[in-house]
Amino acid sequence: MDRPKQFGKSPESEVWNAIAAFEEILAAIPDDRTALETLYDAYDHIGDKSRAQEYLIRLSNQICDERDEGSLPWVFDSLHRIGGNDKGTKAAIKRIESLADKMGMPSPADIVPTHGGKQKNFDVSGEMSLAWILMKAGKVTDDEYSMLVSDVTENSTKNIDVPISILHVMQDRAFTSIPSVLSFMSRDSTLPVIQLTDFELDRTAYSALPSEFSHEKGAIAFSVLGKELLVALLNPYNEAFKKEIIEACKRTCHFYLVNAEEYDAYLNRARQPETAKAR
Repeated sequence: MDRPKQFGKSPESEVWNAIAAFEEILAAIPDDRTALETLYDAYDHIGDKSRAQEYLIRLSNQICDERDEGSLPWVFDSLHRIGGNDKGTKAAIKRIESLADKMGMPSPADIVPTHGGKQKNFDVSGEMSLAWILMKAGKVTDDEYSMLVSDVTENSTKNIDVPISILHVMQDRAFTSIPSVLSFMSRDSTLPVIQLTDFELDRTAYSALPSEFSHEKGAIAFSVLGKELLVALLNPYNEAFKKEIIEACKRTCHFYLVNAEEYDAYLNRARQPETAKAR
C-alpha cells in the first residue's frame, strides 16, 4: 500500500513547473525532504521511472540519516514497487532493513505504510505553476519567485488553518505588488476579481462544497444563482481543481478570483457558529 500521491489528476504542465521549482530548491538544499519527495512523486506521475527512482533512493537515504522510523515503511514499500532489483534500490532497501533492526523495529515489510509521518497530503503543484507563471510574466522577480516557492514548500509541511497558496505567502510577506498581480491574473485567466466583503455569508452556498475545499484547497462557494454556484478561487489557473469542484457539487459553477485577505475573512465568518450572528 503506497501513501497517496501529491499530483493526482494534475495536468502535466503543472507537474513540470513543480519539477523546475523543486529542482531549484534541491540545488540550494540537497537534503530537503519535501523537495525530494515531491520530485519522486512528480517523475513517477509523468512516467519517468528512472528519475523517480533516483529521487526515491535519495529520499530513502535522507530518511535513514534522520532515523525517521515513521517514514520507513512507505519508502520501503515504494522502493520495492519502483525497482527492487536495481543495484541502487537494493542497497537502499538493505540499509532500511539494517536500520530497522538496529532500532529494534519490526521489519518494514511487516508494517502497513503510513503517510510518511505527515498530518496531511497537500498537492502544491498548482501553486508552483502559479509562481512560475508570475515569474515568466515579470510580475515577481527571480528572488521573489524563489521566496514564494520556498515558503509554499515549507507551509506544505505544517498544519495551518488556511489553504496553502501563493497569494497567502504574498500577503504574509506584505508584497506591495498584490493589486498588480491580481489584475494580471484576472486578465490572463479571464476570471473577474470578486470582493467577498460585498456579500453576506450564504451558508447554503458555502455548504455546497465539502469543508476541505474551503479550509484546505482554496475554493469558497459564496452564492447561488438558481441552480448555479458562484465560487471564489485563490488560483485561477488550476483547471483540474475546477473540474474537481464541479464534480463535488454536481452543478454548473462560475469562478472568480479573490485575494487572500478577503478569502480568510469570509472563511472566518463561515467558521463561526450560526448563533454567533444573532449577537
